[in-house]
Formats: sequence, structure tokens, C-alpha cells
Amino acid sequence: MLEGAADDPYFGAVEHHAAALDGLAALVTRQVPRTASVIDVGANIGLSTILLARLTGHVTAYEPSPPNAAFLRRNLERNGITNVTVQGFRIKRRAYG
Repeated sequence: MLEGAADDPYFGAVEHHAAALDGLAALVTRQVPRTASVIDVGANIGLSTILLARLTGHVTAYEPSPPNAAFLRRNLERNGITNVTVQGFRIKRRAYG
């Protein structure tokens, strides 16, 4: 169960994106301990976040868009996901030197 903005191209193609998560699920299941804490950078409305939350101990999800972060929080609640911390800012590369 996911909710998103009608004019969001990602949400409009959510079924396509969901099908692509099979590889992520297989990788996480094989390589990441169930008790691990993981990050989801650019969490959008939560498709990957929900998957990761079901396969690991905790997810920190970064989503800088306030509307998408609101959808993310609602989607987590709708799906009974409680092991996610949503951070409403972006991660950016910092140049050193």
C-alpha cells in the first residue's frame, strides 16, 4: 500500500519500480544481517525503505522533498513499519582539499 502525488513520475511508475526491487531484496537477504542498520538515500515515497525495513533491523531514510517525506511517513504508517527514522534533508557530497 503506497500513496504518492498523482503528478510524481516515480509514483506513476511505482509498479515498474517495485518489480525492480527483487534484486535488492535478494542482495540484502544474502549480504546484510537481519539486525543491521541501513540507510536509504533519496527514499522518495518509501518503496525501498519499506523493503529494507522488513529485511533489516533499522533504516534511516533521507528524503529532502517535504511532500515526498510526508508521503514516506504516511506509507510507513499504512504498512505498519516502525523501525525507520525519516530525515528530511539531503545527503550531499562534500569536496575536500
